[in-house]
Amino acid sequence: MKLLKLLFVVTTFCLSILIAVQFPHPDEKPKNELKSSEPATDGPEEFIKFHKEIRTPEDATSPQYKNGFLISELRSAQLTAQAARKNGRTQANGVLEWKERGPSNVPGRTRGLLVDPADPTRNTWLAGSASGGVWKTINAGNSWVLVTPYLSNLATTVLAMAASNPNTIYLGTGEGFGNIDGVQGNGMYKSTDRGQNWVYLSTTSNFDDVNRAIVDPNNENIVVVATNSGIYKTTNGGSNWTKVSNLTFIQDLKATPGNFNIQYSTRNGVGVLKSINAGDTWTLSNAGMNPVLRCEIDISPVKTNRIFASCENGDTPKILMSDDAGVTWSIVNLTLNNVPLDFLGGTQANDGQGWYDNTIACDLFDRDVIYFGGINLFRAKLESAASTSGFYTLEDDGYSAFMTLTNFTNATNGNFDVGNSASGITVEIRFGPTRSQKAHRFLVPSGATSGVAAA
Repeated sequence: MKLLKLLFVVTTFCLSILIAVQFPHPDEKPKNELKSSEPATDGPEEFIKFHKEIRTPEDATSPQYKNGFLISELRSAQLTAQAARKNGRTQANGVLEWKERGPSNVPGRTRGLLVDPADPTRNTWLAGSASGGVWKTINAGNSWVLVTPYLSNLATTVLAMAASNPNTIYLGTGEGFGNIDGVQGNGMYKSTDRGQNWVYLSTTSNFDDVNRAIVDPNNENIVVVATNSGIYKTTNGGSNWTKVSNLTFIQDLKATPGNFNIQYSTRNGVGVLKSINAGDTWTLSNAGMNPVLRCEIDISPVKTNRIFASCENGDTPKILMSDDAGVTWSIVNLTLNNVPLDFLGGTQANDGQGWYDNTIACDLFDRDVIYFGGINLFRAKLESAASTSGFYTLEDDGYSAFMTLTNFTNATNGNFDVGNSASGITVEIRFGPTRSQKAHRFLVPSGATSGVAAA
């Protein structure tokens, strides 16, 4: 009986605690209004820091996994399996062969893409998937073959081919953008046979996630890499690397077309950095950009001082442009049907996608045209507030260095006058490989003269 009374008292006491927790006093502040003393972790950068912290012992300042441990463990497992097969100790599990059964129409994240310049049809591509290795197609994507079946890291997110020797390709691993399903990187690999075989660059084991890589178009051994742990450079094909910047979360990296010495990178939460010595040193080049989070940039090959940036800015993304090689930046007024264009998908609070899917590219022939977006893609043409003249004009964009224009004697005008209906349409005269333009021949009536001697 005493035991029953004791159980009754204990049970009653426990129920009173549960009731007190479930139903707070009327004067108590509701739980969802209580302020937490813990810092908020509502950004990709904080998310990455959090995951590193939970992998770090209490008495350490960083995770204790050794650099390159994935490679080491893979090789150990391979050697163990080979020894078991050699000694006849491998037991069959009844499965003779695996065949892929699909689905074959569901793509994954593809962050690296190369088009083989040796294929005149441009149907040969290499694609680096975010968690499935590198794949190759020779028929413009109708079918694919895995070319990295034994890679220790499947987050093959960066592909950079050497223009001076397309057989050389550098492969960066990891997703450094903070998504919950991102696969952590462990440095870089290199192929010298156009992607058929890959060698791990053990000197990059401390790179963490590799976000971008660029190769000097004149030297296959000079590579600059943007990572979450800083910017690195090699001048000997990856045998050794120099950490040229300690700044973290470098997410984009571009070299100026035709001038590898002038490079631009972006840092999450800061904006653009610039190098004028092929990536050896970096300085801020973000006047007028703040506030921004993740930024993607591209440089116009038509006017290389013009740079466009697609920037995450909370729920209000923005396109920025620099017309002076990154010295100053201005916001581009971007509207669609007279409504500000939310091109990164942030239509509601905390719904912006720019931290994850964000891209921008300049048109190859028109300095005023850009392609950009996140969930959806858009095309925009930069317009000026100045009125158009209604006739064609010829602008000097560097042609005077290799060409001169000769006017005919007694020419009636220096422009191609077509009237107001032209609305200031731009006419391009292109020079160089793969570029072409229409040629017009003007004839005069029989017996008349063009005013120019036959000679």
